[in-house]
Amino acid sequence: MKKTEFEQLQKEFLQLGGSEKVLAQIGNSLSLRNEARIKYEIKKLEKKARKTPTTTAHTPAPASTVAYQPRATFQDYISEYPPELHPTYLQRQHCFLQACSLKVQLNALADAEVLQASKLQWEIWHQFAQIDKCDKTLQHYQHTRRIMPTEVQEDFSKIPDKRLHQKLHNLRSNRGYRQRTIEQLRKDLPPIDH
Repeated sequence: MKKTEFEQLQKEFLQLGGSEKVLAQIGNSLSLRNEARIKYEIKKLEKKARKTPTTTAHTPAPASTVAYQPRATFQDYISEYPPELHPTYLQRQHCFLQACSLKVQLNALADAEVLQASKLQWEIWHQFAQIDKCDKTLQHYQHTRRIMPTEVQEDFSKIPDKRLHQKLHNLRSNRGYRQRTIEQLRKDLPPIDH
């Protein structure tokens, strides 16, 4: 392949609505790898163009119709969580379905059954409190990719007050130190080119 043919492929890619960012990622140098990548991107755009309906002559098509939309990093499917969090995920779903069922029961009650209605409202509130606990654990994993410890490994009721305050102070100090270390490591990272 000659340089002019490669440039023609680049022009074709842009005419089909390709992104200049993608073109920059492919590169301008002529190589088998870059040629294969640009041909692949052109085929993707052509396939996408075949799926979309054609525009009428009365409405002019914008210059770049295809906008880059990255895939959301987390879709909140059970398969995206480790097996240790699957019971938490299922509990969240079960609590939501239970709350929906209780709401349907609440709607079916007559106006005179105030005591039963308040019991159902309390149970619905309890279900949503459980959902919030599960969400907190699952969102912690989404942000940190670490499983939040749910059980305390140490019994703090047997520790004297003085040692408990010292332990609290140490934990706060460790947390601050780690945060400063993480900030310094982030500063030392090379810049990300988008």
